[in-house]
Amino acid sequence: MTHDATPAQTRNRKAWKLILAIAVALVVLNVFYPFVWFSTEFRARVVDESTGRPVSGAIVLANWELVGGIVEENLLGQLAISEVVTGTDGDFRIPAWGPRFVLGLGHLATTEPKIRILSPNYSPFILNNQPRPMMASNYGRADMVIHFLYQDQDLKLKPRSTDLHAYDQALDYLRLELSFIYYGRNCEWRSAPRTLAFIHNRKRELSQHHRGAQLYYVNELGNQTHCGDPSPVKLSREYLQ
Repeated sequence: MTHDATPAQTRNRKAWKLILAIAVALVVLNVFYPFVWFSTEFRARVVDESTGRPVSGAIVLANWELVGGIVEENLLGQLAISEVVTGTDGDFRIPAWGPRFVLGLGHLATTEPKIRILSPNYSPFILNNQPRPMMASNYGRADMVIHFLYQDQDLKLKPRSTDLHAYDQALDYLRLELSFIYYGRNCEWRSAPRTLAFIHNRKRELSQHHRGAQLYYVNELGNQTHCGDPSPVKLSREYLQ
């Protein structure tokens, strides 16, 4: 003997079918047009280009930048920022994260993240995660799960130039690369206290030679009262020289 479903049971089944259909559609959409991202753990070793010896205490700053909007490459903000330091063996690990959701027109490009490696005795090292060679087939919207192209490889730092003009220019380019820290609207500097201090210390060093005018002291970050305590100076104080 069979029993016909009640109207309430029929409605529940329809509701569950609709939910399942929406879930499947979102999964399929995310495969071809990601709006949810994960990042795996990034690992590498920082070494001296000349000697191959590990560089300990180097700052490693990574940021995953959202672009999009009406103008495709318009900067929309940061999905993640991570700052770590190399150990005595030169190794560093940037923790995995995710899921992180992006609703709207923003997305991560295949170049993300951008990574900067900073150490006082070396030129700034800057790289992105774009596959080489860059082609139409491998450039565009990043995959849902982001992997580090340089996983477990040696990243070689070049000893800084004795030419202060050349070093000053390299730091000026780095400053432009760090604009998301200095001009971000969401207190991005909080995620990079060592980087703030590094720029501050280099400005202090170069100012003795009448250079580094384009760099920033920590207290030149501008009005950050909306970020609350600690202030930029308090946050980075232990790293200042």
